[in-house]
Amino acid sequence: MNPRFRTVAQWTLCPLALFSFSLVVPGFAAAEGAGASRQFTVGPQGRLTLRSDLGTVEVHAGTAATAQVELVYSPVGPKGQDNANSLDVKYVQNDDELRIEAHLKPKAMPFPIQYRISVPTGFAADIETSGGNISVRDLQGSVRVKTSGGNLSLARVGGAVTASTDGGNIEVEELLGGAKVRTSGGGITARLSGQPRQEVQLTSFGGNVVVVLGAATAVDVDAVAHGGTATAPSQFKLRSDRDATELSGAVNGGGPHLTVRSSGGNISLEEGK
Repeated sequence: MNPRFRTVAQWTLCPLALFSFSLVVPGFAAAEGAGASRQFTVGPQGRLTLRSDLGTVEVHAGTAATAQVELVYSPVGPKGQDNANSLDVKYVQNDDELRIEAHLKPKAMPFPIQYRISVPTGFAADIETSGGNISVRDLQGSVRVKTSGGNLSLARVGGAVTASTDGGNIEVEELLGGAKVRTSGGGITARLSGQPRQEVQLTSFGGNVVVVLGAATAVDVDAVAHGGTATAPSQFKLRSDRDATELSGAVNGGGPHLTVRSSGGNISLEEGK
């Protein structure tokens, strides 16, 4: 049996899975207490997909041939609820693609849960949670993250990034493959000390945007603050309007577009140390 079509954890494979191109594994059982862990054999360049009704998510680079998923939660929830039997978690593996779906069972009440996931550094990730923070770091593939009620943190991602939150702050660092970042209820801090290969778009509805550029980072700036000010150091040599709400021009000779928009907050471009 091809190792990419089996789970390397303590599970007995359903006979049906042996004849399928994908492997479906049920969620954790009550006997596992306040945590559950799974390991999957994968190749160096695959994709992780997570869809969850709740919880915070941490994804980082791990070993070259293994995807490790750890769930951490309290065994007892609201009104004495048995949390281990309140969330339906399914794992589906198809070659080097791993999909995790976690949904509250009918009449179950939300409870705190954390996903700690490591994948090979060449992986891509597509993460959605309806109520928690998301952190992704040190992946070379593309990354898409979305949360309806939490903060986002992304660092050292080599591929294209799409990130959005309806109610939190966003911090990004070293997004070399370009990015589209949006928050509807918080601020954005972007540290771009390296050279992005593609356009970086930063949009905040309801907060400030701070962009820290490296000494050699070359970008074409287009920044507009609606209801605030847009400022930058004089050495950037950017053009500004009379009301100090817009900035435009080339930094270090120009490069990919750096598009910044803020509604209800200020925009500040700064030079990193």
